Amino acid sequence: EMDRWLAEPVRAVLVPGDIFLTNKQGFPVLSKRHKAFLVSCFRYRVQVILAGLPEEKSADPETDKYLHYIARLFQSKPALTPQEQFELPYHDYLQAPLQPLQDNLESQTYETFEKDPVKYVQYEEA
Repeated sequence: EMDRWLAEPVRAVLVPGDIFLTNKQGFPVLSKRHKAFLVSCFRYRVQVILAGLPEEKSADPETDKYLHYIARLFQSKPALTPQEQFELPYHDYLQAPLQPLQDNLESQTYETFEKDPVKYVQYEEA
């Protein structure tokens, strides 16, 4: 159900402190579902806002544990596949349908077609 939000123009995710669990070493962690959702949000450059953490005037080591956990999750996200790298500049932009037989397309458009590595892999598999 949370994956539905990935199709929306989400810019930030509010992560309440009470959804964190405590592991055997006493550090805050997220459940597998929350962790997977957050990692998938990182692919779409969604900002993470931690809410409901203890507020202290000085730097709080407890709050730092939550921040370090989120930072570690961000650093451990899987690398983009070639297809995702190709699609990244076009993400969240409507694309006009191309009709190469009807319209005269610029050579730059054909160049973009040729740079699509996934297409050639699909051709080889077919």
